[in-house]
Amino acid sequence: MKILFRFFIGFVFLIGFKNHSWAQQNYVLYNMQYLNQNISCNPSFFPTSDYNINIPFLSSTYFGFTNTTFAYQDIVQKRSDDSLIIDMNKAINRMKDKNYLLGNFETDLLAFGFRINKNFIQFSATEKITSVASYSKDLVDFLWNGNGPSIGQTINFAAGFQYTHYREYGINYVRQINSQWTGGVKLKYLYGMENIQTKKADVKLYTDPTDYNLRVQSDILFNKSGNYKEVFGADKNWKEYFLGLKNTGFAVDLGAQYKVTPKITVSATLLDFGGINWNHKPYNLVTRNPQDIYTFRGLYIADLINDTTSLNQAFNKTLDSAYASFRIDTTYHSYRSKLNRQIYLGGTYQIAEKYNTGLLLHGLFFDGKMRPGLSAFIGGQLTELIHLNMNYSIFNNSFSNLGLGLCINSWGGTQYYIISDNILGAVFPQSVKTFNLRIGVNLRFGNDSYLDDSDGDGVPDFEDKCRNHKGLPATHGCPDRDNDGVPDFEDQCPDEYGKALLGGCPDRDGDKIIDKFDKCPDTPGISRFQGCPDRDEDGVKDDDDDCPDVKGLPEFRGCPDTDGDGIPDKDDLCPNEFGPRDNNGCPIDTDKDGVPDIDDHCPTEPGLKENFGCPDKDTDLDGVLDREDLCPLTKGSVANKGCPEPLPEEALIVKEAVEHIKFETGKDELLGVSFVHLDHLVQMMKNNLSIILVINVFTDNSGSNSFAMTLTKDRATNLIEFFIGKGINNDRLKITPYGDTVSIADNNTAEGRDANNRVEITIQFK
Repeated sequence: MKILFRFFIGFVFLIGFKNHSWAQQNYVLYNMQYLNQNISCNPSFFPTSDYNINIPFLSSTYFGFTNTTFAYQDIVQKRSDDSLIIDMNKAINRMKDKNYLLGNFETDLLAFGFRINKNFIQFSATEKITSVASYSKDLVDFLWNGNGPSIGQTINFAAGFQYTHYREYGINYVRQINSQWTGGVKLKYLYGMENIQTKKADVKLYTDPTDYNLRVQSDILFNKSGNYKEVFGADKNWKEYFLGLKNTGFAVDLGAQYKVTPKITVSATLLDFGGINWNHKPYNLVTRNPQDIYTFRGLYIADLINDTTSLNQAFNKTLDSAYASFRIDTTYHSYRSKLNRQIYLGGTYQIAEKYNTGLLLHGLFFDGKMRPGLSAFIGGQLTELIHLNMNYSIFNNSFSNLGLGLCINSWGGTQYYIISDNILGAVFPQSVKTFNLRIGVNLRFGNDSYLDDSDGDGVPDFEDKCRNHKGLPATHGCPDRDNDGVPDFEDQCPDEYGKALLGGCPDRDGDKIIDKFDKCPDTPGISRFQGCPDRDEDGVKDDDDDCPDVKGLPEFRGCPDTDGDGIPDKDDLCPNEFGPRDNNGCPIDTDKDGVPDIDDHCPTEPGLKENFGCPDKDTDLDGVLDREDLCPLTKGSVANKGCPEPLPEEALIVKEAVEHIKFETGKDELLGVSFVHLDHLVQMMKNNLSIILVINVFTDNSGSNSFAMTLTKDRATNLIEFFIGKGINNDRLKITPYGDTVSIADNNTAEGRDANNRVEITIQFK
């Protein structure tokens, strides 16, 4: 709804600031639901009577006129002596750069339609004439005031004319899809008879302010097909008049209506999507060189006085020069013209049983632009035979448009109507820029479902879904015994007040499960358990759940088993510890040391929890228990946490190795001086088999972080390969690359970078 509201506000804003909607508007006709001609602007309109026949030339005649710029009173003024004067300059000042005069005429040659259940089909043939003349403000100003005011300026004489006479053969199909939706489509075969079209008509004039020479430039494209004599002349061919010409085309109209509520209906319509191909005797005039400019320097009259021969020669020379510059070529190419597409968006609200009000938005696509309009209406059935609609519309930069539609039905099936979108045009023609009128007589037979009310329930048969059973307006004329807003024929519980979303059945607990299928009708539940609740949402309904407020497992009737030992918590003496059933869910501890057998590394020997159930030991008998001994297999000192102190000679070997083991700059190759000290380390490890070497490799930050890490990895690999090659097992080496992550000196100096390229070595013991 927010999107629709924003669209409506935007459309009204557009109309307020740029309103140029022109004929044909059909604002009044669009909402006259009781008039068959409504289908011409709303193809989803479903006529109210069973059969409709239009009388040729009498059932619908329309004509309209529009001047987009000024009204009669803007040009003709009355002086104090009651005489009239033409104030053309006032009209010129009101003009826009481009202005239009439009005229339209149409009449129904034949139309008949019939209803079959929820379908309506109509065939029609309509004669149409449209004409548009366009002119520029510059052109009118030049013709009235000359070129004096525009010296030194380029003025554009752009003008154009379009005239089209064609016949539209159409078939309209409307379908009542369901109680809410109605859709319609009209397929139209277009038969063109006459066309005049100025595709381009630009003439530009420049008056030089120094020598007053005139420079003229033109660009013209003129198309024509057919002529008046062929259509209306005494020698016309009747076969060609109806179908013989080759000017053909197709178009389509689309429409839809949606009943949002019993009182609110919205609709949308797309009209005249198509065009005509003009192939019959096409004729074209086109400027050969649109860029050419003709300069007129005038005639030297003083040299030509009393010499008519010289005067004639001068004029002929001037004409020849102009013709050479404005050469117009004649061609005979077929061309195409499009119909002026239209859109309607409407909404109606039923304010009383027989009266509606609403809004209508209209858009006409013409000359490359969309021309919007807005209309508000109120109307309905004044009496059984008289229908009246009144509109207020905003279009063509005018805010004083009052529309009226009057329809009178006779008992014999004859229908008379008159419609205008601006009745002020008939009363005050001098003050309006737009006027249109549609009049006609229709024949209607069979049931008139708009007027008829077979069951007398106040709902006309057209809207009554139960014509033979008295009902209510809220249920489209159908009975509703329990008054719940759901008609009995759709109500699954016709004698119980219910909800529409549940087929008219009650739901006392509001769980969206109707009471007759709800096994717990007074307690909200879920459909899985036929309306019964499952408070803890564990898949066990409350009636079968021994623990209804705690999420559990179906195999334990909805109770939990926290430790997963297969015994529900309510029966488990140790609910948080895994244990067998024969021990009431508690774990077995054979040695009674507080560590369950399942976690006890010494299940038959009492021990400590921090020792995984095993007793404290001192394997190397150095007075430090194994769990605290960093070297549990090598006798050491208590002060050194169970590890022996390195011998002085071993400490010296390590110190000298740290100082002399070096790699080539930026490479993983060891320098020659390194190998002597590496051999000393190997010999030391062979002399003391409990020694483990911890070697950390570092470098500076000369390269990227990734390069530094890769370099130290490669250096560490070379060290490992060296020791293994000398017979040292890999498990006695802990060599780690660190890249450039730990610096001990400034990397911005050579000395600092040399210090950061290092290895650090410490001794550990098993």
